[in-house]
Amino acid sequence: MRIASILLLFSLASCSFNSAEYEVKKLEVDPEFAIPLAYGKLTIQDILNQTDSSYIHQYPDGLIYLSYQQELASQDIRELVDIPNLSLQRTLTVPGGNYPPNANDVNSTTSITTIDMGISPEKLTEISFKSGQFNYTLNLNPVNSNVSFAIKIRILEYVSKSTGQALQQIVTTGGAISLSDYTFISNNPNKFTLELTLIIKAHNNAFNVASGSAINLNFNYSGVDFNYIKGFLGDQIANPPSQSLDIGTFGGFLEDNHVI
Repeated sequence: MRIASILLLFSLASCSFNSAEYEVKKLEVDPEFAIPLAYGKLTIQDILNQTDSSYIHQYPDGLIYLSYQQELASQDIRELVDIPNLSLQRTLTVPGGNYPPNANDVNSTTSITTIDMGISPEKLTEISFKSGQFNYTLNLNPVNSNVSFAIKIRILEYVSKSTGQALQQIVTTGGAISLSDYTFISNNPNKFTLELTLIIKAHNNAFNVASGSAINLNFNYSGVDFNYIKGFLGDQIANPPSQSLDIGTFGGFLEDNHVI
C-alpha cells in the first residue's frame, strides 16, 4: 500500500540509531490507518420526519424531548354492564261469589311487589332503554269462560320518554310491551315496583266465581340494551384492544442525502 510506505518512511526518518550503541538485526512494523471516507452534519430534525419534528419540545433546563399525542380507543360501557333477562310469576286472587250484571269496569284485587332486576355489582338509578321488551301471559284458574277480566300493569319507575308518564297498560291476553320508549328512574337502585290490578270487566249477564280462583301472570323481559346508565358501576375491568403509537423517528432520513 503506497500510503503505508510513505508514512513508514516518515516514521523511520524521525528516528535515529547510533550504530556504535545499537545493532539492529530485525524491524517489524504493523501500522493501522483511519482514513475518513465521508463527512457531514446530523441534527435531530434530520433524524425525524417532517411531521414528527412538530413534536419537539424543550424543558426550561434545555433538555430536548419528544411529545406524541394520539387518541386511543375506549371500550363501550355496554360491554361491561349486563342487564340480565328477568322472569316473574305473580298470582292475583279473584274473589269467589256471584257477580251480577254491571255496566262498568270494576277494580278488584291489587298486588304490589318490589322487583330486583338482578344487576350486579352495579347499583343503577337510571337506565335509558334502547331496546328490549316485557312479555306477559295470563290465565284464570280454574277456567271460567263466563268471567270477563283484565289486568292493569303499572310500573312507576318506568317513565315514558314521549309523555313523561309512568308505564301503565291494561291487558287481557298475552302480549309484549316495548321498552325503547322508557327510562328507568329510581331512588332504590336496581329495583322497581310492579303494581298489578285485577279489573272485572263490564258484563251483561251474572256469573259465579269459584272460591280459590286466581289469575296467574307470567312476566319477563329480555333483549335489554340501553343508551346510557347512571349509578354506581362497581369495580370493573376494561380490556380495550392493544394499540400502537405511530412515531416516525428515523423514518427514511438516510434517503434524504443529509449525510454525504
